[in-house]
Amino acid sequence: MNMETMSIRTIIFRPRAIIGPYDNTFVPRILRMAEKKHMPMINDGRALVDITYIDDFIDAVRTALDTPVDAWNQVYNISSGNPITVKEWISRILQVYGIPFRPKNIPFSAAIAIAAIMELFSYLPFVDREPPMTRFSVGYMAKSMTMNIEKAADRLGFTPKISTEEGFDRLIEYVNAVTNYRGGAD
Repeated sequence: MNMETMSIRTIIFRPRAIIGPYDNTFVPRILRMAEKKHMPMINDGRALVDITYIDDFIDAVRTALDTPVDAWNQVYNISSGNPITVKEWISRILQVYGIPFRPKNIPFSAAIAIAAIMELFSYLPFVDREPPMTRFSVGYMAKSMTMNIEKAADRLGFTPKISTEEGFDRLIEYVNAVTNYRGGAD
């Protein structure tokens, strides 16, 4: 079959830091790190990160389904369009779960070394979970990475509807509902 005659259409989304109910990526790691005496903050948590509430990501997917043909076969960044610091992000997640935020500044070079050791130990046969801090997560927390969502707005008509603040408020409502349903926190 000739590849030129095939008409496979794709859209690739690059959402940044999706938050919301059922998060099994960021929140569990943050909660595990919060079990320690202090929450490590690489470079004092000054790096900027975009947050994407799950409903906005779902809306982007729905919007893409009805886009004109010329918007297909593209890559689109998706976020709230309102970056916050890593320190603010982590403190808000801990606030959602009622956990005190006790940051401790760690220089990038020390954090990378600690993460490498944690990764090494995670390969031992008696360790049954991934390390709380990895070199990837250190890089994620240490370097600002914001995303321009203008292309998604222009080509797909995507507009974030859930502000970062509202996303955290919705997450609080969800956690409170689940906690109350289960009969309270332990």
